[in-house]
Amino acid sequence: CEKWTKWLVRALLASAYPGAPYERKFTALDLLNAVVETWGVAEGGEDRAQHERSESTKRAMEKAAAGDPAAELAARALEASPYLPCLREDCTTSLLGAAVDSWDKLRASAFSLLQRHPAPLAGAETPTALESRLRWALKLLRSPRARESDAAAQLTRLLFRKYALDLGWDVKLAPVPSATTPAEGATRASAGATATRVLDNMCDLIENECELAEKDMMTACRQSLAHGALLATRYVLAEIPFVAASVEESAEMKACLARLLSLLERVTGVALSSISTPSGALIAAESREINPDTLGGGSDQGAAAAAAAAAGGAYDDDDDDVSGD
Repeated sequence: CEKWTKWLVRALLASAYPGAPYERKFTALDLLNAVVETWGVAEGGEDRAQHERSESTKRAMEKAAAGDPAAELAARALEASPYLPCLREDCTTSLLGAAVDSWDKLRASAFSLLQRHPAPLAGAETPTALESRLRWALKLLRSPRARESDAAAQLTRLLFRKYALDLGWDVKLAPVPSATTPAEGATRASAGATATRVLDNMCDLIENECELAEKDMMTACRQSLAHGALLATRYVLAEIPFVAASVEESAEMKACLARLLSLLERVTGVALSSISTPSGALIAAESREINPDTLGGGSDQGAAAAAAAAAGGAYDDDDDDVSGD
């Protein structure tokens, strides 16, 4: 059984390589999740409850306690999680890549696995290494493609969970991605204080995106306005332990939530200023930004819109009986 499970994990890892077909990769990650559910990820099975151990494992542990060396080795082998090779840096990096895949199920499966990895993640044990991943997440977070911004929001949730909430690091995405470890010998901040700091940092991100939109709407729209920041905040909120805050910390958390609500109103106001603009006004105002070779998704709508913009008028796609891709 021990040899077979180790072989199974190696085979699954070999099937989860970057660029693997969707069916192969999803099946591999799904089975790896089953392995983690059964054995856990901690060395020696420390994260498994006593009642979850098999009868053979219990018997081997009883013999080991009686002083049988062979039984002790057998007990350790049975208790060791076959998932341990997946905690290496190369496997963790591969899972991070799967966590931002274009397939929803792949992202969810990879995220489920990474959630179980101990903090810090392999390959990102230092603030510098974490900052590079934060920059990657922020770049994807600002993508106008929904699948990329959603993947980046989940990645942001994972990084804040592992480093900010679990390790107590000060993790920020705005104005620039940064990570700071607690001072050596300093007292660990309470869960409520850490949660408040995380919430405040997410508010900083939304405010930064909102200020960019107020200065240059066209540039902000190319970066999905504040959609990515709002989505990341939504996911991070699911990780914040609100009940862990003390009375004093609750007041600070309420202030952060009030700030978040005001920022939501501010973002809504910025977006409405464009949405409420008469049809065609924005196209006419920014006709130089339109490329007829790329706008329209393969139909002739891009050229028609560009021609209408150059003429200073509005383009109505109802006039053409053409469906976009």
